[in-house]
Amino acid sequence: MDQPLRRELTPGEWGPWYTTSNGYRRRSRTTLAGDQEWQWEHRLVMEESLGRSLRSSETVHHRNGDRLDNSRGNLELWSTGQPAGQRVVDKLAWAREIIKMYEAEFAAVAADKGE
Repeated sequence: MDQPLRRELTPGEWGPWYTTSNGYRRRSRTTLAGDQEWQWEHRLVMEESLGRSLRSSETVHHRNGDRLDNSRGNLELWSTGQPAGQRVVDKLAWAREIIKMYEAEFAAVAADKGE
């Protein structure tokens, strides 16, 4: 059986989406500097929905457990950041920081859901 012809990608151009052995969809490209860069579909969908890049403390969770269902309604933004200490004053400072970071962004989401 003949294999389809694959054209050479130019640096900076994204390759096709494929499913990893862990069940996620991703694609790659070679940067202009020659480095390999990966893009995960669920993270891209969330970033486009938020209108910004994800922070290093943020992950995207598939609500129904299906890693191939990258519809916006199936994705939740999770935050993994936490304070190093466990003193109440540290937790309060961290809570204020989280509220400041997300309050305006998610007030619109809550309003759309009627919350």
